[in-house]
Amino acid sequence: MFSKIKEKPTFFSANRGYTFYGKVNYQQTDQELTQQVNLDTDIINRYIAFYKLADKEKLRLLKNKKSDVNEKFIDLFISLLNEKNLTNKLGSLFLTITQSVEDQKYNYFYQALYETREKIFL
Repeated sequence: MFSKIKEKPTFFSANRGYTFYGKVNYQQTDQELTQQVNLDTDIINRYIAFYKLADKEKLRLLKNKKSDVNEKFIDLFISLLNEKNLTNKLGSLFLTITQSVEDQKYNYFYQALYETREKIFL
């Protein structure tokens, strides 16, 4: 069907405009997610990619409490904060970092999740 595609796309952008209620279970590398956050023209997919990166970072910090916040994540957060078109459209809502993670094993560690979120913002 798509036989003329010569190289793999940089990222996969599905459910554009949030056209259906549900999750697309597609595994992406951190690099693909970062590129999607920076380049996708669909604001919802950009947010979902950022949410996935934030979730991975929170989970990594939960598993290793002595670890520092990843510099690449901090740089991405700051670059999004400085993106005027994004903040004009959505304010700071796009940069929301919740006190939860997708991994059910850690989702009820309320104090640790709070401390992890605070660590990201410090």
